[in-house]
Amino acid sequence: MYHIVSFEETAEVEVVPALWVNDGVCQWPPYKTKGVQRAIKSQQEPDHTWASYNARVLYTATLLHDLLVKQEIIIEQQQNIIRMVQDLHAAMHSMTEGETNMERHYSYFPLRNVEQLMALEGDLQSLPGLTKELITSLGLAGGATVKDTVWGILRRAMMNDLALKITWSGANRKLAFDRLQLKAVVVAAVRRNPACSSATDDEIAKSIKKWFYWAGDRDGGRKKRKPGPSQNAASTQPGAH
Repeated sequence: MYHIVSFEETAEVEVVPALWVNDGVCQWPPYKTKGVQRAIKSQQEPDHTWASYNARVLYTATLLHDLLVKQEIIIEQQQNIIRMVQDLHAAMHSMTEGETNMERHYSYFPLRNVEQLMALEGDLQSLPGLTKELITSLGLAGGATVKDTVWGILRRAMMNDLALKITWSGANRKLAFDRLQLKAVVVAAVRRNPACSSATDDEIAKSIKKWFYWAGDRDGGRKKRKPGPSQNAASTQPGAH
């Protein structure tokens, strides 16, 4: 039997044989990495040469493979939490400065019209550090997948009325998101999510395109396009076609 344990002093997570853990204390062998791995797999019995560390059992299983999978999940969750805490700390720290950066962020988002978007575009070019600040701010949206993260960030960044006036490439005389400074901010904010850190430009772009494509169906748009009762009745009358 094996445990996944979290060591209290370092917050490190490890898979160890259950016999190494007793009453909140984990025995640890005085070996280098490969020696420790062999001791874990063979479930070596601790002796007086081993060190003792306070540890908390997070999960227990009989198969080592199952525990290693669980350990990877727990470590990823911890990384996500750490990143979010770091972002929140940076955001809170910025609030102690004169004209707070957070006030600037909230004055920008959500963007409501083209005029506000163009003002932001100008500020991104002229204000040093603004790009990094907005990446941190939008990156707090989070998400379990690239699509969830992209859509959460774009919902935070702009109202749907503005999204209706934008496409990825600027088709149909709309604004081209691909040519905006805001695109780089959104892409970088997506990658701040550990679940999306390795996402390719194409993967992120695909989700952005879909978000703008479906803007017409959001906020009741799909319902508005459905024919009403009078229209349905007219279409069924003789000679309607």
